[in-house]
Amino acid sequence: MAEEAAHDATSYIQHHLTFHAEPVRESGGFWILHYDTIITSLILGVLAFGFLWLVTRKATTGVPSKTQAFVELAIDFVNGQVRSLFHHDYRVVAPIALTVFVWVLFMNMMDLLPVDIMAWIYQDIFHQHAWRGVSTADVNTTFALSLSVFGLMIFYS
Repeated sequence: MAEEAAHDATSYIQHHLTFHAEPVRESGGFWILHYDTIITSLILGVLAFGFLWLVTRKATTGVPSKTQAFVELAIDFVNGQVRSLFHHDYRVVAPIALTVFVWVLFMNMMDLLPVDIMAWIYQDIFHQHAWRGVSTADVNTTFALSLSVFGLMIFYS
């Protein structure tokens, strides 16, 4: 009985790389969609876009609120990084960098939510027994974001 429950490292890694994965072609290979990562990333992308949109609509020229001060701090940080790394017209790249920064921040902040609440939401509402709540825990998300940024840097330089 104990031998059946024991798994080696290879089967453990293969299970986690293929869980909630659907091959696009019959042969599988590289073309596999991870539904939990895609759905969570899209939901958090919409939330991040909505957050930035709401803050910019409520922005004032006087004393900023805490949320507005946080967004201004993020904008200054990203602008400084883009200016130091990208020596062409940075005004085109800075909004893309800010969007990616806030999106990744939202994806990583999913780890701050209590584990029991997220497990309850995934199991009782979505009827999924194991769902990857942190999209950046999937190596494919990191790879896709890096390829996207690399392609945009080539396109805009």
